[in-house]
Amino acid sequence: MKTYKRELAIVLLVWLMYLVETKDAEVINILSWPILAAVFGAFGLDFWGKRVQPTQPSGGTNRVRDQRSSQHTVGTDKHTDLGDDK
Repeated sequence: MKTYKRELAIVLLVWLMYLVETKDAEVINILSWPILAAVFGAFGLDFWGKRVQPTQPSGGTNRVRDQRSSQHTVGTDKHTDLGDDK
């Protein structure tokens, strides 16, 4: 699911540029910190989530083993000669 956080951050930057051109300095002083915090948060968290944080499989832990059935250690000592009764 897409969250559109970066797209919203770009829209906020464009809106801030519009405010700089049309409004006075006091309005810009009030609104610049929340807007820039949202922009830096959107792009910084995206960077951290994709590159710094280790990735895990989508199913949580990897429970599938890469062993063949003859290499499994569970239950090998039980019933070793089950099919050889003649």
